[in-house]
Amino acid sequence: METARADTSHRVQNRSTGRYPELVATYVGMNLLSLTLFSPHLPAQEATGLRGDSAAIADAEAMVETMGGRAIWLELESVHFVHEWDIFNRPDIYLENEILDLTGPRSYVTMESEIYHRIRAYSPEHGYWNIVNGKFSYASDEALASAMERAPYSIYRLARAIARGDSTFHVQFGPMKDVPGATGLEFRGPDNAIHGWILLNTRKEPVVWATTQYAYAFGPMRRFGNLRVPDWAVTGGGRVRYEMVSLTGSTEPPDPSLFAPPPEHQDAGGDEAGVLAETIRAEFAGFESGLRYFEAYYDLDRDGRDEVIVYVVGPGLCGTGGCNTLIFKANDTTYDLVSSIPITRLPILVLPEFTSGWRDLAVSVSGGGVQPGYLARLRFDGTHYPPNPTVEPAEPMDEQPDGAVLLLEPFASLEDGKKLDGSQ
Repeated sequence: METARADTSHRVQNRSTGRYPELVATYVGMNLLSLTLFSPHLPAQEATGLRGDSAAIADAEAMVETMGGRAIWLELESVHFVHEWDIFNRPDIYLENEILDLTGPRSYVTMESEIYHRIRAYSPEHGYWNIVNGKFSYASDEALASAMERAPYSIYRLARAIARGDSTFHVQFGPMKDVPGATGLEFRGPDNAIHGWILLNTRKEPVVWATTQYAYAFGPMRRFGNLRVPDWAVTGGGRVRYEMVSLTGSTEPPDPSLFAPPPEHQDAGGDEAGVLAETIRAEFAGFESGLRYFEAYYDLDRDGRDEVIVYVVGPGLCGTGGCNTLIFKANDTTYDLVSSIPITRLPILVLPEFTSGWRDLAVSVSGGGVQPGYLARLRFDGTHYPPNPTVEPAEPMDEQPDGAVLLLEPFASLEDGKKLDGSQ
């Protein structure tokens, strides 16, 4: 299994708080826009100042004061934070270590639990790559473009830009995204489009932060050294929550090599991904428009070669009971379909038990009249897995067994999936 390569990636013991408050342009275009928005070596005295409404700028500057002060954020070039994530219907709580380059659109993350290990990094120089439970892959071009588009509007990068009076940003008041009737700060870039929103309370502390892709409601502010940031956040109607475990800032940018794939993976790619996409496309011939897929790899039959587990989503394919899961056996140049399971939801897990020489699987079952949701065990019958997880021979599970491995987790955005139709 791959391990994090950064000495600054802290490892914090998992803990549970028991508190759950409710609450694209093309890659090249976004890449250039993101780079324009970052000025890593601009001295403070050379900044020409934020553009926009003077009252909105004053509120933005007041927000930075509540977050530790302009004098601190002015000097920062990177932050390193640890979050504890708790996602509804996911079997584990995991720790996320992120190193965020404040001088450019670069991020390096490790995510770890007892059953899950992921490394994720993106940068203009090296693209967007992942290592999930030891398996390396590049994310889709769309996922990279999305990361480049939202990167300048991270609340940490905005705090630095406000402190430095970065003139590439335009700030004004406007309707708050995803908060009907509220007025917040709108942040525009050189393209004059709105890419970020922040709602402040009467103390000028951030209580909601949003980009074109995400929106988070924040908890109360908490101090970490000289910095003050929200203690927790929720999104997805309260189904996704993180708690801040630690936060440190640095006046030095991260080591650039951190964002490059490990040397053994730097030539990864080739035709394998294209062959898999073509194979999946063939299963949905005539209906592939708008479809996206998420894949994971695991040696289910202990033959030394990973099978491919694919979750396909899109309009006209998914119903109230979920979407399609496909399982392929990899050969030297092709992929053979082992099973198609049309009504499944994430997460998907590999269980420690074997049936007919293959690992048992567990899929989430909910919706379509199934209340409450549950995990269903799927046993291999010598030819395929059960095609319907809601009826026999699929078996409802009372709890997740020890030793289960998380294959595919609930996704934050459809844009994180890979397109099947080849469109941009």
